[in-house]
Amino acid sequence: MWKGCLLLLVLLSVTLFLEHRSVSERGLPLPWVAAGVLSMGATLLLGSFYGLIEALLKRRNPETDPSRWIDGQTIRVSGRVHATGQPCQAPFSGKSAVLVLYQMTQGPTANALAGLHNSVPRVSGFEMVPCAVTTRHGTLQLRGVPPLQPFLPGIYRDDTKHASAASVLASARWQLASFAQPLEHFIASGTLRPPQYVINRLAAESLFAPTGGFSARGGDSGAALECTGDQAAGVLALRLRANGWWYQERFIPHGEELTAEGTYSANPPSIDIGTSVLTPNHKLSPGAAELTASREWLQALAFVLIFGTIVASLHYVVFADGGALYRSIVRVLLES
Repeated sequence: MWKGCLLLLVLLSVTLFLEHRSVSERGLPLPWVAAGVLSMGATLLLGSFYGLIEALLKRRNPETDPSRWIDGQTIRVSGRVHATGQPCQAPFSGKSAVLVLYQMTQGPTANALAGLHNSVPRVSGFEMVPCAVTTRHGTLQLRGVPPLQPFLPGIYRDDTKHASAASVLASARWQLASFAQPLEHFIASGTLRPPQYVINRLAAESLFAPTGGFSARGGDSGAALECTGDQAAGVLALRLRANGWWYQERFIPHGEELTAEGTYSANPPSIDIGTSVLTPNHKLSPGAAELTASREWLQALAFVLIFGTIVASLHYVVFADGGALYRSIVRVLLES
């Protein structure tokens, strides 16, 4: 990763120098501002070209040949993922999974999706079981926690899911959240390991009030919350239904065909697909290697076209007619 960052810094420096020289030669106002904007756009465009080349190479060779499965090297393989023991279960769809992330949220869907973790009553759970991917060339254990963005979430607002949610709430030991961001943020940054069962204070006050057979142990961040009483699930279901709770889950299905991209280890044969600052390209993607490679190529091509259009438009604004349009824009901004 550091090589890519260094390359971008070099490109940014070179383009900044060239753009500033071009702007200064024309005597345009605020040359460093114009050069900075133009150079950042040009750098992003060059970076997207690099991504397009990488995607093209993947499209031509969707999977890494087994002869190149070397300790510490990044490989790309395709196969079906399966739990090596008992799979976990997605709580609202009821499907078997190797990894599942779910949320329970009170209030309007749009507001909750846009807000921070502590801005609305919210409960989050994250589970993962030991799993492996079976490829044409053998079985590889999967290590680490991959980002879940490639797997589309299911959103449920119907009343039939309240009982499932209540059962989950009554069966786990929940921790008061000490952070504002949803669990997805920490999974994507590689700083979270399953299992995790967290609840923010608003949800704890709504669901675990010390009435109706419930008690909340502890009031500080990180304190455990649990149900007491035989009718816990039933009472929780009533509270969920009465307060307009809705549910979301994102999971990797047991038996799903997918593409794994990560660091290979020979003993035992495994692939580390956990994401971190040092391994941002580690991931699991739904679909066979040929399909995911084509999808990534199309996305990279779209980025090139979008950035190319933006960069061309910025250069037209600054340099067209000797910079007349740019001068008029600067004059209006300075006079306003």
